[in-house]
Amino acid sequence: MGQEISRSIYTEDEEREFKDKLTQETSLLKEEFESQTINETKLMCGYEVEGWLVNNRAKPVSSAPTLIQRIKDESIVPEISKFNFEINGAPQFFNGQTLSRIQSDIEFKWNRCQTVANMSGWDITTIGSLPTVQESDLVIENMSPHKRYLALNNKVIEKRGGNSIHLQIQGKEKYSSSFPDVMTESAATSMQIHIGTTQETAKAKYNASVIASSIFAGTCANSPYLFGKELWDESRVAVFEQSVDVDGFTNRFGENIKRVSLGNGYVQNCISEIFQENLDKFDILIPEINNEPLGEYKHISFHNGTIWRWVRPIISKCKSGKTHLRLEQRVPSAGPSNIDMVANMAFIIGLTEYLAKINDLEFLIPFYTAKYNFYNACKTGLNTNIIWFNGQHIPLKVLVLDHLISPVTDTLFKMGMDKDEVNYYIVEVFAKRIKMDLNGSNWQKKFVQKYGKNFEALASNYIHNQKSGMPLWRWKI
Repeated sequence: MGQEISRSIYTEDEEREFKDKLTQETSLLKEEFESQTINETKLMCGYEVEGWLVNNRAKPVSSAPTLIQRIKDESIVPEISKFNFEINGAPQFFNGQTLSRIQSDIEFKWNRCQTVANMSGWDITTIGSLPTVQESDLVIENMSPHKRYLALNNKVIEKRGGNSIHLQIQGKEKYSSSFPDVMTESAATSMQIHIGTTQETAKAKYNASVIASSIFAGTCANSPYLFGKELWDESRVAVFEQSVDVDGFTNRFGENIKRVSLGNGYVQNCISEIFQENLDKFDILIPEINNEPLGEYKHISFHNGTIWRWVRPIISKCKSGKTHLRLEQRVPSAGPSNIDMVANMAFIIGLTEYLAKINDLEFLIPFYTAKYNFYNACKTGLNTNIIWFNGQHIPLKVLVLDHLISPVTDTLFKMGMDKDEVNYYIVEVFAKRIKMDLNGSNWQKKFVQKYGKNFEALASNYIHNQKSGMPLWRWKI
């Protein structure tokens, strides 16, 4: 959905033409997988971070289009609302200083955004759901002035038969309300991790990433509060899923698979199954016709961008003309600090690689166990009990600290990353945070336990700590 479109309303003829081109591209891509011509060059990783623009009271400011225009950096792009923006990271090879280069990239771009925002008396922050956002902020007038978002909104509401979006989340407290449009999606911001993969390892890495999603949800949770209510530790997962709540299809078990979900199961043979499922099972939302050659896969990419699996395969073209494959892990919240986000990214890359090499992983943790783990971790964060290999129940913190930190660090070493860097981000930042029973959600809840539901003070204190540059475990309350 990052690509701008020509209009916000399309004809039935355009939809048929789009479907025809999508069908041809999907067939061509399948042939590429069968002939094993997917690019096998040195693999890379990347990231996207969604941020909030706020005022001096830590409340949303609908001026992100102005901020982006003043920054004049193609890697800083709009999001669905006028108070969100996105930073796109420079792709990095897996080698010695991968992690420090990622942090330098984030810091440089973040500081640029901060400087420009401060010049207008604004501020910026990364957090899953901003505690100060109000229902009155999530209105169509605050939608970004880009045709793709209006087209998405129009189609989602049309597919819902004109019915409103209904958010209903039961956590420690309950929230229930209806909205006339998809702007609720803007209350859920994330850090998306891109992991390059070969065709040979894509199936194993995809399934491993699905299984690991529960661990990422629990350890990276950063959205416990929304509209004054304490909900899930990772409320943004429920918010996003319900904001684009359009029926996808009913699977063979009678389940309704939505456009935002953990998916319909593991990849069985080849990751091309996902793109075939996109074609066969999901209606086209935005039929933007592209006249590039079919082998550029423009229609596959655009359609895939309107199906928000929490783990999403992505194809693109290299400069060499070959097809490039990567996985987008969409589970982690944005924040709390830049250092923590790099540590999260290191853990995600390492754990995905480690689990992908375990024989019979899908047998050890069936898909419906992985799915149960995921939503349970979204609800209860670091307090989750994970159902692990062969049905064993393990507290998430114990699983991470006693069973996963060591193999993850070893895996990153084997991938060629510098040992000192790996030890810093995994042991001194990520593991230390878990030992102290901290993720962004727990820090926010500890603040509220001490000071009450003063969400302006919470957000202001959070932003102040974020500016210190220190990892979460060193933040003061």
